[in-house]
Amino acid sequence: MTEGLQSKESKEQVFKTRLNKILERKITVETIDSYMDRAVDELIHLTDEIVADYRIKNPNEVATGSELEDLAYADNTLPNIGEFLDVAQQKSEQLYHVDGYIKSAITTKSEVITPPDVFGGFSSAGGYYEKPDVKHRLKALLYILKDHGIDLDRIVAQDGVLRGNMVREMSYVSVTIPELNRLVLVCDEEGNASYIFDLEKLQDRGVSADAVGAMTKEDYKVFIEQNPGVGVRFAYSSNWMERVEDLMFNEFTEEQKKEPSDVERLRGLPKASSTELDPWRTFWTDPETGNHWSNLTMLSERLRVNRNILETIIKKESFASKKIVGVSNREVDAFCYEDLAAHGHLQDLLNAPSVETSEWKGFFIDEQGKHWAGRSEMAEKLGISQTFIRKYYTGETFPLKTIRQTGGKVVSAICYEDFIEYKEIKDFLSAPRVEAMGEWKGFWTDPEGNHWAGIAALTEHMDIKRAGLASIIEDGAFDKKTIRPLSGPLADGFCIEVLLQNVQVKRILAAPRVERAGEWKGFWTDPEGKHWGTKWVMSEKGELPYEAIERIMAAQGDMFVSKDTRDLSDRLASTFCYEDLMKIDQIKKFRSLPRVEKEGEWKGFRKEGDGKHYGTLRQIALRLNQDRASLEKIIKSKGIASREILDGAGRFGDGYAYEDFLEY
Repeated sequence: MTEGLQSKESKEQVFKTRLNKILERKITVETIDSYMDRAVDELIHLTDEIVADYRIKNPNEVATGSELEDLAYADNTLPNIGEFLDVAQQKSEQLYHVDGYIKSAITTKSEVITPPDVFGGFSSAGGYYEKPDVKHRLKALLYILKDHGIDLDRIVAQDGVLRGNMVREMSYVSVTIPELNRLVLVCDEEGNASYIFDLEKLQDRGVSADAVGAMTKEDYKVFIEQNPGVGVRFAYSSNWMERVEDLMFNEFTEEQKKEPSDVERLRGLPKASSTELDPWRTFWTDPETGNHWSNLTMLSERLRVNRNILETIIKKESFASKKIVGVSNREVDAFCYEDLAAHGHLQDLLNAPSVETSEWKGFFIDEQGKHWAGRSEMAEKLGISQTFIRKYYTGETFPLKTIRQTGGKVVSAICYEDFIEYKEIKDFLSAPRVEAMGEWKGFWTDPEGNHWAGIAALTEHMDIKRAGLASIIEDGAFDKKTIRPLSGPLADGFCIEVLLQNVQVKRILAAPRVERAGEWKGFWTDPEGKHWGTKWVMSEKGELPYEAIERIMAAQGDMFVSKDTRDLSDRLASTFCYEDLMKIDQIKKFRSLPRVEKEGEWKGFRKEGDGKHYGTLRQIALRLNQDRASLEKIIKSKGIASREILDGAGRFGDGYAYEDFLEY
C-alpha cells in the first residue's frame, strides 16, 4: 500500500514538473516562430500520458473525451490543462494572422526609414565580416498588439527602401497605432535599437510620423533628449517583448536600476501572472477568494469597456484597490475583475446599443436618425487622425453616448452631425488637403501649380533639416496658407517654389554638409583632406577655450578664409580650416602650457612639480580675501617669481604660487 502511494505521488510530481516546465517557458523574439506549436504539441502529449496513466489505475472508467481528461487531471491534482491548450491554440491562430499581415499588408515607402547618420559600406579588410542575425521584432510587436485585441487593419505599417552603401541590409518598419497613441520603429536586423513615440506629443510639436521616419538615429537621440516624454529608445535584450508591452499601454519611463529598498518592497507585493499560456495572464489571482485583480488597462481589455468609462465608474463607486506588481515588474493599482463585472452600471453598459454594419458601419443610429461613433470610426469616416480628434471625446465639447462596437467593446461616442458642424471641424474639413501619396505627398497644389506644405514635408523634399529650414522661415517674410496635413491639426503651409528661390536657401543647398558622426563629427572634409569647422567645433576638437581661438584668429588678420557649410542642424555656418589653426605658434604654445583646474577645490589653479598651486593674481586674491594691489606690493618687495600659465578663459598670463603669499 505504501509503495503504491509513493508511486502515485512520484507520478503526480513528474506530471506537475513537466507541466510547469511548459508553462514557465518564456516567449521571446527568438522563440516566437516555434513557441506556440511546441507548447501545443507538448501539452497534447502530456495529456495523453496523464489519461493513459489514469486508465491503468481505473480500468472500469467509462468516461471519454474532455470528461475523462478532467478526471485524470483531478486524480493527479493538476489544473485543467485543456484551458492552457485552448490559449496556446488561440494564440497560434493570432500568430498565423500576424504572418499574413506581414506578407500582404505592409506597404513600402520610396524613402529610407531611419537613414544612417553616415552612408558608407562595411570594409572587411583585415577581418571577417559576420552577417548580423535576424530578430523577429516586427512579428513580436504585431503579436503583442493582436494579443491585446488591437485590430491590425486599423494600424499602418510601412517599410522603406535601402540605398547604396548602407551597412544595414534590412529596413526599419514604421508602425502607427492610433488606438494606443503610439508610433513604433523596429528593425529585424540585429544591432538596431527600437523606438516608440507618443503620437499626441509629436502632434503638439508639429512633427508627423513621416518626419520621424526621416530622422537619423542621432536625430532621435537629440529629439528625445530635447523633448522629454515624447519617445523612448531601447536596445534589444531578453525582456524586449515585456518592455514593448509596457511602453504600449503605460506612460513612458526609462529603465532604471531599482534600489534595494524598492526591490524588497516589490518582493512583498502580489505579482500578476506573466505565464504566456495562463488564461488570466496580467492578473493576480487571490489564492483565498479566486478573484482576479489587474490594472485599468488590462481590465478594460478583458471587460471590453473603454478605459475612460471604466475609470469613471471606479471613481464614482469608490472600488477598493490593491497594489500589485504587473508583468512589466512595475507597481500598479489593481481592481477586482469580478466586482466590476457584477456591478449594475457596467452590466447596463454591456447592454448598450450596438452599431450598424452597413453604410454607416461602426456607427449607432439613434431615434432622430443621428449617427454616433467612437474615435476610430469617426476618424476613418472623415479622414482625420484619431490623435487629432482625441480631445473631443472628453465630454466637455460634445455630449457622450455609450455604444457597443461590432467586436463587443463598449466605447464613448459623439454625434457625427454635431461634430461636422462645429466651427473648428468645419474649418478643418474645408481647408485644402495635402496629397496622401505620389511625388507630392504631403503637399497641396494650388490652382497655379505651386506646391504648399508644412515644414516637415518641406524638409524631406528639400533635403534640409527642420531646424535649418525653420530658422530661414522665421527670419523671412514668406507668404503662408492654412492647409490640412496628413495628420494633426491645421498647419501653416509654405510654397516650395518660392523657398527654392530664396538666397539663403540656395546658399544652404550649395554648401557641403559636415560629418554627423565619427572622429571628425561637426567638420567638413575638403577634397585635399583638410577639415573645416566652426570656432566652437574647433574649440572642442583641439581642447582650446573658444575665447582663445577668437582672440588668436582675430590677431592673424586676413590669414583665415571662411567657407559656408551646413552644420549638424543644417543651418548655414562659417567654418575655418582646423589644420591652419593648429600651425599658429600661439596655438602650439597654448596647447603645450599647463592649464588650470576647471573644477574642484583648486578650481582656477594648477599644481606644479614643486607641489605648489599656481594661479592668476585675481584667483589668489579671491582665495586669500585680499585686494590685488596688496598682492602686487608683496611681489615687488619680496621678488616673488612667476611662470606663464593659461587661465580659465584660455588667456596667457603670469601665474604665481598661492603658497608663496601665505607667510605674508
